Amino acid sequence: ASDGIVLGALVLALDRSEDHDSVTVEDLIRQWAHLAGLAVERRRAEQRLIAAKAAAEQASRAKSSFLTVMSHEIRTPMTGVIGMADLLLETTLTGAQRTFVETLCSSARSLMAILNDILDISKIEAEKLALETLDFDPALVVREVVDLLRGSAQAKEVSLGFEETTPLPALVRGDPTRFRQILFNLAGNAIKFTSAGRVMLRAKTIAQDWKHCRLQFEVEDTGIGISGAQLATLFEPFAQGDASTTRRFGGSGLGLAISKRLVEMMGGTLTASSTPGLGSLFSFTVRLGLPSVSQIEVFPPTSTPPTPAIMAGKFRILLAEDNDINQLILRSYLEKRGHSVVVVANGVQAVATVQAVGFDLVLMDMQMPEMDGEEATRRIRALPSPLGGLPIIALTADAILENRPRYLASGLTGFLTKPIDWRQFDQMLAS
Repeated sequence: ASDGIVLGALVLALDRSEDHDSVTVEDLIRQWAHLAGLAVERRRAEQRLIAAKAAAEQASRAKSSFLTVMSHEIRTPMTGVIGMADLLLETTLTGAQRTFVETLCSSARSLMAILNDILDISKIEAEKLALETLDFDPALVVREVVDLLRGSAQAKEVSLGFEETTPLPALVRGDPTRFRQILFNLAGNAIKFTSAGRVMLRAKTIAQDWKHCRLQFEVEDTGIGISGAQLATLFEPFAQGDASTTRRFGGSGLGLAISKRLVEMMGGTLTASSTPGLGSLFSFTVRLGLPSVSQIEVFPPTSTPPTPAIMAGKFRILLAEDNDINQLILRSYLEKRGHSVVVVANGVQAVATVQAVGFDLVLMDMQMPEMDGEEATRRIRALPSPLGGLPIIALTADAILENRPRYLASGLTGFLTKPIDWRQFDQMLAS
């Protein structure tokens, strides 16, 4: 063929018997040409499919790379803003100065929440968002969300409560972070759109066998409500209940779209009903795994589960971090708590310094020049004992969940993302 597609060889056999006198060589050639044309088109279609698949895979890799870069580039300066504000709050301030810094903290964290939403919806659309599988107590997560939002509700004089209409399993298997995110979005919205009355969270088990359970959660409020037209587009990205320039309520319009996709990834559905002026009801179900008996750690009746040790000792810490602002923030935070800190700017220096100086702990950035945190961690792990067993905690601006197993595979002891949650940071140092 003209495009280089080889179809095979042509063999003509003409039957000259009486029943086939009407068949000519020209007829056979025409039939073969028709079949050959079909074969060529089929082959071309296969080539187009192969090319389209390759292009889609390349686009997926490009999206993944873009998300990783943007996550790092956005979180790095936000770590500086939030970190510096946190350090300022630990200094002596006048009443007015403290108000200014607290406002700065609040605004920075609100901006970080919007950026997280944008990254989440981008990951969802690129099909790059994956769920973790961990054991957690679902009722405890709901109570934690209620505790986190109680201050916002009290500031508006709105009552906030939680009840289990039927008992929830003590432990389920799923992604507690994303489960918490769904509840926080729904309950946070309910408080935001309720100026008086109450917001109530309810939970119940609707099905359960030896391996899985299906749970239902409701968030009901007595707020402003949602019209039928608004309900029709409520779960679309960037949808707003009030899109006018004079709208009273902020937000990116991404929280509900993200929540719906997360619920669907957990094998459930998210629905909403509302009466304008009277309130709204959001309800979602999730299908979660149940740990087997062999996977549950049983404690004697007279003992209590172990808890992380309270941080009492002072550590010799190596900080591998190439960003000057992050170096300043982390060093100030650690030294203020009595730890001694040595700072290096890349993985090559980190490996060499571990070999030359004794440390109790390494805090390792994952993205650094000359040698990144993954390679530096692998090289430290290859050192003879006790250096090779040194605890190494990742501090990274890369919040893409799919990249975490690769980082942990290098030999990390723990993993923290930037901007740093100081409470989680202290807990990890104490454990």
